[in-house]
Formats: sequence, structure tokens, C-alpha cells
Amino acid sequence: MNGAHPVQDQHSFFVQATHDHACLHQTVEAIHQLLEATQDAAINYQAVQAVTAAIVDLQRDLREHFERGEQGGYHEEVVTLVLELVPQANQLQKQHAELLRLAEEMVADAQCGDQPVDVWNRLKTDYTRFAKQLLAHESAENCLLERVFNEDLGGDV
Repeated sequence: MNGAHPVQDQHSFFVQATHDHACLHQTVEAIHQLLEATQDAAINYQAVQAVTAAIVDLQRDLREHFERGEQGGYHEEVVTLVLELVPQANQLQKQHAELLRLAEEMVADAQCGDQPVDVWNRLKTDYTRFAKQLLAHESAENCLLERVFNEDLGGDV
């Protein structure tokens, strides 16, 4: 055994983190589908407002998830249980601010007042980059959780 501890259902931070990751993944995919499926003729101010609201909700959920991880959540458990993983946990924690900044920039860009099609196209590009970074981050967190608790979460986020 590599110093990892088997997880038990009573480890609420583990259950919460894996639940958060699954929910975030679903939300990321739903926004991506909305951005990809909407045809140019259907892009108007209301469509931009709807996708912006979805991104704002994702940003809120992401902030809450990061706060749970940083305040007595998985980060603290990694530090306590498997010291060799502390640098990896710290690196992941540093990514939180960048991911939130990217989400804030998307929201600000969406509210800039440009033509809806221009905003939409910019959002598609920015969101694709953001989603890749976020999903890679969440996948790395899952790998960390798997190592700490000697659990197989069944692949990526």
C-alpha cells in the first residue's frame, strides 16, 4: 500500500468532491452543447443572456466547490494523510484563481454590448478553452483523490 487510506462513506468531503466533479462536468457539457447547437439565425440578445446566466451559475458552483476543497476539504485531507502529494494538491489549488478569473472574463465579455453573434462566437472560443482547463483540473483532482483514498473513480471527471 502506498500510504493511501481506503475511503469510507462517512468521508463527506470525498463524497462531496466527487459529486461536485460529476455535476460540474454535466454543467460544462450542457453549456458546450448550447453553444455548439445554436444556429446563427437563433443568436440574439436573449440567447446570449441565457448562456451568460448558465456561465454565471457555473462560476458560482465552481467558486463554492473550490471553497469546500480549500476549507477543510480534500486539500486538508491530502496534507494530513499523504504528505508526498502535497505539492500536487498545492498546484491544483493555485489553479482555482485562474479558472475563476477566466469565468469572470467570459461573463464580462458577454455583457460588453457587442452584437449578439460576435459575443456568441467569442464565448464559444473562450468557453472551449476554459472548459478544457477546468475538466483537466477536475480530472487531476480526481486522480489525487484516487491516490489518497486508494479508490478508482472510474476514469475522468
